[in-house]
Amino acid sequence: MRFASGLVARVEASWRHHDVVWDLQASSDTGVVRAGFFPLELERNGEPVTFGAPVPAGVDPHVVELGYVQQMHALAALARGGAAPAMGAAFGRRVLDVVCGAYASAGSGGAVPLPFAGSRDATPLSLWRS
Repeated sequence: MRFASGLVARVEASWRHHDVVWDLQASSDTGVVRAGFFPLELERNGEPVTFGAPVPAGVDPHVVELGYVQQMHALAALARGGAAPAMGAAFGRRVLDVVCGAYASAGSGGAVPLPFAGSRDATPLSLWRS
């Protein structure tokens, strides 16, 4: 992805690798952050960052590791307080544009402008093949 500021971000989306990797890495002149999503882990400049909540009794640990318990607590708090979520529909639309654009770009090998102009209800495989 190429941003208006000149910043370039690389998005990899592949189903070819045997070991699925669910992570995000960001770097700058002053540091690196890596987030692993399965299992949930966070590193800053190679050092682990501790976080997390205890696993409630009777709950599968993966539900906690993937953040679902925290998401449900946040959703309940928003519903009680009537506040708007920090990341609403506009953010979701941007994420969907990036995901669709990444698959379309992977299939064509070329740049895909954002916001994504193609079909947002197509499967990733069909975007890659189109």
